[in-house]
Amino acid sequence: MAFSSLPTITASTQVCNPRSGNEKGSVENKVGYVRYNFFPTAPRMADYESLNKDLYTQLLKDRNRQHHEKPSLIEELWVEEGAALWALPNHDYPVRRELVVTSNKYNEIVLDKTRIHIPRARNHSLLTARLTWDKYQIVSGNGEIIDEGNRPYMGKSRKIPWEMILRDWRRKLNTVPYSRYWKYLPGRIQHYLNTEDLRVRYDRVSELLELLPHNDMTTINERFFELVGERSEGVDPYEVRWSAYDKLTKGEN
Repeated sequence: MAFSSLPTITASTQVCNPRSGNEKGSVENKVGYVRYNFFPTAPRMADYESLNKDLYTQLLKDRNRQHHEKPSLIEELWVEEGAALWALPNHDYPVRRELVVTSNKYNEIVLDKTRIHIPRARNHSLLTARLTWDKYQIVSGNGEIIDEGNRPYMGKSRKIPWEMILRDWRRKLNTVPYSRYWKYLPGRIQHYLNTEDLRVRYDRVSELLELLPHNDMTTINERFFELVGERSEGVDPYEVRWSAYDKLTKGEN
């Protein structure tokens, strides 16, 4: 029985080793092209999102030049090649890594060499950080996401969980002025809590905790004498009766 010879298939894809830039010269050259043409100096940017948007705009304009080998514009070649391309998935491929993290007694973990406060972190014996290039998720042992946000190097501000912090402070009143969050307190509130009488400090922390569900810390600071004064039955937290000065208010006799 005779068998016909099978056609020879030549693979067009050459697999390279990971983390071996010297094996991917064409790709590395493209990286160099972008770097030298669009980043001759350190870029000025508000954040990474705006940088990516600006870069994308520049790259679109860069298509309107002749290809280095073919007598056509890069844009024309891209449109021609686009007809043969497959559509990208509707959902991003989950490129991430995971690592186990531990919290200290202040509900803090270390991520990217930065301490981050994670509410209820010390309530869990096992915590896993799921990291993408710009975001993080902190996951408990049973799969619950207990916190998420931007990675520290993104340079974005994070909302301080004052309610959780104040609850911790109320259990450890001596540590309040030494907390890493002390410096972030607005001036009036910081002065309000800066008392050596721990009984008074306990009452004042408790008072702020009752105000927080309906007011953020900035609002409490701005309306300090109004909000705290109401709860103190007209007695100022600095032990001054401001009602005596009401007659000096503009528009009153």
